[in-house]
Amino acid sequence: MLKFKKLTFLSALFAFILSIGLSTTYAQDNNSDTSQNGEQYKLTLKVVDAESGEALTNASIQILGIYEQNSTNQEGQLVFEKMDGDPHTFQISADGYETWTKTLTVTDDDSQLTVKLKPTG
Repeated sequence: MLKFKKLTFLSALFAFILSIGLSTTYAQDNNSDTSQNGEQYKLTLKVVDAESGEALTNASIQILGIYEQNSTNQEGQLVFEKMDGDPHTFQISADGYETWTKTLTVTDDDSQLTVKLKPTG
């Protein structure tokens, strides 16, 4: 009888350890910074005046839900080096211009997008 209890205890202990290992692996997979296929992409946004085509420096670009906000450089550009292949909503604003909001899914490396902001009133 003692041998049976020992075997049952060892089986239960093994099952418990196995379940902890599986749940840890699942949690790590769900907290990944990359898309489901593991790919990461580079996205370059350029913000220009819709009428003149002139680059807009210091335009604010935010990825909604991530709380990351950055500004464009002197060429009106901002580069995101590690975008996953999931959809993200971008919001771009600049003083004196209408705010631009659009959901984008980046699936090609070294993608480039020019956003034309319309002047207000």
